[in-house]
Formats: sequence, structure tokens, C-alpha cells
Amino acid sequence: MITITSKKEGFRRCGIAHSREAVAYEDLFFDEERLAILEAEPMLRVERSSAEFLKEEEREKKAEKENEEVEEKPEEKKSSRRRSRSRTAGKEE
Repeated sequence: MITITSKKEGFRRCGIAHSREAVAYEDLFFDEERLAILEAEPMLRVERSSAEFLKEEEREKKAEKENEEVEEKPEEKKSSRRRSRSRTAGKEE
């Protein structure tokens, strides 16, 4: 998502009259050349906040958490196996 705010109401750049109120545009609304022009314009405030980028961060955090849980589980199983072996070893004697 690209959000553009103008310092002056109706300021025109790249064929658009920009508003003092923030206006959101889809990521692919502007090509790279026009986006560079808009970002270089001192009368405009251009912010990029990609929803896909945020979703990707969430996926990475979730995957890290799942990996941590998977790493912890084998240790838990090993320790419970040791306990059961020691219990059976005591019974055999």
C-alpha cells in the first residue's frame, strides 16, 4: 500500500491532484519511475506500507515459533523415555 499526503491541497504531480488528507493507493498503481518522482517531490509525503510485507513478517514469526516448539518436543520425549526405562529397570531387580 502506498499512502500520499500533500503539503498543499490540490498539488499536482504525475497527473494527480494530491490532497492534504492521506490517500492510499494499491502497490501497483504507480510504476517505479512515477513512484520515484513522487518520493523525490518535497511537497508530498509518500509512505510505503505493504500489506504483503506485513503478512510475510507474520508468517516468519509463526514459522519460528513452530520450529521452536518442534525442537522442544523431541527433548521432552527423550526425557520421558529415560524415566520409563529407569522405572522398568528398578522393577526388574
